[in-house]
Amino acid sequence: MGALDGIRVLDLTQQYPGPYCTLMLADLGAEVWKVEPPGGEPMRHQLSGVFDGVNRSKLGITANLKTSMGKEIVLRLAEKADVVVEGFRPGVVDRLGVGFEAMHKRNPRLVYCSISGFGQTGPYRNLVGHDINYVAVSGAAALSGDPEGPAAWPVGIPVADVAAGSFAAFSILAAVLSARQTGKGQYLDVSMTDVLTAYTAIRVNEYLARGRPTKSDQAGRASFGIFKTADDQLIALGVVEEKFWLALCQALGFDDFAADKALRTFTGRNLQWKRIRPRLTQALLAHPLAHWLKVLQAHDVPATVVNSMDDTLQDPQLTAREMFFTDESGNVQVAFPVKFSATPWAVQRPAPTPGQHTDQLLSSTGFTAQEIEQARADGAI
Repeated sequence: MGALDGIRVLDLTQQYPGPYCTLMLADLGAEVWKVEPPGGEPMRHQLSGVFDGVNRSKLGITANLKTSMGKEIVLRLAEKADVVVEGFRPGVVDRLGVGFEAMHKRNPRLVYCSISGFGQTGPYRNLVGHDINYVAVSGAAALSGDPEGPAAWPVGIPVADVAAGSFAAFSILAAVLSARQTGKGQYLDVSMTDVLTAYTAIRVNEYLARGRPTKSDQAGRASFGIFKTADDQLIALGVVEEKFWLALCQALGFDDFAADKALRTFTGRNLQWKRIRPRLTQALLAHPLAHWLKVLQAHDVPATVVNSMDDTLQDPQLTAREMFFTDESGNVQVAFPVKFSATPWAVQRPAPTPGQHTDQLLSSTGFTAQEIEQARADGAI
């Protein structure tokens, strides 16, 4: 039995942020009913491997929300659910008749979560966007890339999507706990941009505390970054605290740097990154990666490999942590990352085919066989 056994989630989302949220809930035992339009959602046809990974363990149902019967099906499902998650643009679910107010009237204990790019309010609420747009508005891009260059997309993953999905899942569980204590559900407005802005808090606080420094002074990471070694490999250094800085200096023979009290703090080193970075870069080019990993790790310096995608799939640490598994179809997937001692996560079933469990779910909700066939004939499912 999973930690969330007994919680039912009606998933109206598509693409990645919402499905990522409900994937985490499904991995932990929640029963997730994934609603797609007849024929399936776009992600099936755009990135099928991604679709399978983010929609495992869910039950699949099709419903045409533009038909009266399709809308009624979703409203009837909501009566039996604890949670609804949707990811349409603001106002769409209300126009379709499946918004919070419509569902809350039928199920007062319902937790209803909307995930959107900019949120349900504000001047940007109706703007279209994707991950890079939310990263840009949040300020995360401004501190990314070359310290003396323009703003850049910080990482090669859809960070806004996964961050918003994670915050949504966490918030949903808090709201479900509240509903079970009070008998009252509530509406959750999750903005991908808001979530990323919250992620920048450490940099916002630093920026204000240091008197609004330039990007070069704030983002210049003298001893924190990725460096090339003699064999054209890459090594990542995470030298922040003084003890790690002194250990790095000892390992590299940088006695003058170690003696310089102005370099003892992370901020102090960042202010002088143009002095430190070239020398550190040159030093690491003197030996291959294996040498530096052995030497630096022996000195307790935060130094690791920089894995390629293929390296990541075979990394001994990730293998030991069972972070990858092969599903029933022979596809490699990424596991839920948290290890539960009593209620471990589990794959309940592969990602559904379009409408695979429609009849099963409708029957359990009280629809007769005749009503189901009529809905199918009318194009509602």
